[in-house]
Amino acid sequence: MSDIITPLGFLFFGTITHVEKTIRSVIEGPSWQQRPVQFLVLDLSLVGGIDMSSAEAFVRIHRVLSARCVTLVFCGFEFDSPIGRALSSVEVIGQPGVELFSTFNDAMECEWIYTDERLTITFIALQGRRTHICMLGLSLKRLRCLLLSVSAIYSSLYNTD
Repeated sequence: MSDIITPLGFLFFGTITHVEKTIRSVIEGPSWQQRPVQFLVLDLSLVGGIDMSSAEAFVRIHRVLSARCVTLVFCGFEFDSPIGRALSSVEVIGQPGVELFSTFNDAMECEWIYTDERLTITFIALQGRRTHICMLGLSLKRLRCLLLSVSAIYSSLYNTD
């Protein structure tokens, strides 16, 4: 089984806690008992940037996931992008149990070999002090359509051109 988490906006010390809590809810308690996951996909394509405290939080997240034998899969950014450099600086990328794909589709094509047809995706929208979390159970085909729609909406809202 796989879970997909797609944070939106800028990740910094004040917002990364919501991401961490969401991840912990996936791997702890009743959720884990009913539906243990093998892969946690973090799609960062809608993240505008991350600060160092957020990058360090991903080291903690990786440790927690490793203890449960869950592979952390990053996607949605290039290795040499600002997000990639931040995660590289804390040495989370390249660790055993961490994978990196530049696109969500690349990650899904690789992970699809190991997963079933239904996935859970969690969107975390960070707006100032407010956080909106939406979890959906979807087939891979519907998930791809949904992500294309969300990406287009996000781009139109936060277009800097």
